[in-house]
Amino acid sequence: MSLIPKQMPHLAHPFISSVYLKEDYSKGFKHDKTLIVEVNLRKDTGQADYQRLLTELPSLTAKAQSYFGHFENVDIRMHPTKQ
Repeated sequence: MSLIPKQMPHLAHPFISSVYLKEDYSKGFKHDKTLIVEVNLRKDTGQADYQRLLTELPSLTAKAQSYFGHFENVDIRMHPTKQ
């Protein structure tokens, strides 16, 4: 059991800063796995970038499942940039 999130390597995307798997062991033996997608959205194109992310989310989660295995949830964390 590792408490350090597992990062997905070799992901080149214009506004996704990182994708990693977080495991929650607070429920004991049965633990939840959540895919965390961190996104940097620009102020001028943020809405279009977000719509693009939602369109590409099925292929991104498929790649993540092939790398990490099964997970229960997807959490998108957005960080606005000033550009």
